[in-house]
Amino acid sequence: MVRPLRAADELVSKQLRETMRTYFTLCTRNADGRWSPEFGAYSRETVREERADYRESGWKAKDLKIIETGTRQADITAAVAALNNH
Repeated sequence: MVRPLRAADELVSKQLRETMRTYFTLCTRNADGRWSPEFGAYSRETVREERADYRESGWKAKDLKIIETGTRQADITAAVAALNNH
């Protein structure tokens, strides 16, 4: 027999789904050589389109990078820190 989900079970299930999702972030390299997050979305294509807009406005490809992380801010912060070798 399958039991109905309780509220706590539903919360855990939602948290697991969010943790397993991939988040894409466009990072830019500033004049001092440090990377910083500029734009993010769950769709890689949406972030690629934003990157194309940056290119059209004069950004060089070598100064733009798309990273993949989990959905938490801590995931993005850690990935950007890794780009900056911290």
